[in-house]
Amino acid sequence: MLDITLASIVLSLTSLAAVAYLYIAYKGRQTLDLKGFNDLFQASTMHFISRLRGVESRVEEAVKKAEAVASKIDFLDRNLEERDFSLSTLAGSLKTLMEAQVKFSRALRDFQGKLLQVDGRLNSVEAAVKGLKKPSPRTPTRPVFPKPPSPVQGEVSFTNLNPTEMEVLRLLYVSGPKTASEVREVIGRSREHTARLMKKLYLEGYVERDTEAIPFTYKLSEKIKKSFEFSVKSRREAE
Repeated sequence: MLDITLASIVLSLTSLAAVAYLYIAYKGRQTLDLKGFNDLFQASTMHFISRLRGVESRVEEAVKKAEAVASKIDFLDRNLEERDFSLSTLAGSLKTLMEAQVKFSRALRDFQGKLLQVDGRLNSVEAAVKGLKKPSPRTPTRPVFPKPPSPVQGEVSFTNLNPTEMEVLRLLYVSGPKTASEVREVIGRSREHTARLMKKLYLEGYVERDTEAIPFTYKLSEKIKKSFEFSVKSRREAE
């Protein structure tokens, strides 16, 4: 704006100079120097045009700055709109969360009420159970096993025993009392076969069974043990 004012002043001064030049020439009755006047006018005009171009460039620069400012304002405006949208979304999420919290609080209160009802029922059941008469404890009874038959009086005969049964008797004589599982590991027979074998030896009086501990242990009867001792002694004397 200042440049435009200066240009106007320069143009006005140039016009005044031209008028003054014409007036002086007229008063002095001098011949008008058209060439000088023309040079003065052209110089003034060129100066004026130069000033106008400077003003134009500054105006263009100001326009660019104004456009940049407008672009920044538009950018800030869009950011504000996005922030407003984000705030609106956040407000909606907070509202949904608060509604969910209210529902959860109601469900929690209902659940606590049901727990109190269950607790009351449990107390009633517990009181009813305490009121019942406690049954008298039962005394565990020990299993009754048949007594083994007494060994046959007189000389012991092993003719009715098979080699496996004789092996069991020798094992009990050498190693002492054994359980059925320990006997099975030595003779290499099945559990059922070993159980039947030991039962037969027990019922026929060849072995005795200790029922004080579980599993049961088997040992030679006194008559069979003495027979083995006599046999070993006789063999040693013969040697």
